Amino acid sequence: MRGLSCTAFARRAASMLHLVPLTWLFVVTLMAAAEGLGGHWLGALVTWLLYGALPAGLLGWLLAAPLRRRARRARERAELDEANRRDHATGEALAPVREE
Repeated sequence: MRGLSCTAFARRAASMLHLVPLTWLFVVTLMAAAEGLGGHWLGALVTWLLYGALPAGLLGWLLAAPLRRRARRARERAELDEANRRDHATGEALAPVREE
């Protein structure tokens, strides 16, 4: 058995984290199917939505917040770098402050 460092273990665990919501959706789908086989299709739909789709969507949205924040910061940093590069390329400096 090979040993894993802490970072390698964390990386592997993070890469497999998507399995938890997928298995939960599978379980909820089976619950809804069991309810639907009893003839209550509206109850099956409500079960699947309230126990499956809405919580999984909320969990995905909350867990993706750091990724969205990181992407927004990278976009802002790229825009700032582009503006700085454009100013330096044209040789324009900040306008001197005019005192009266």
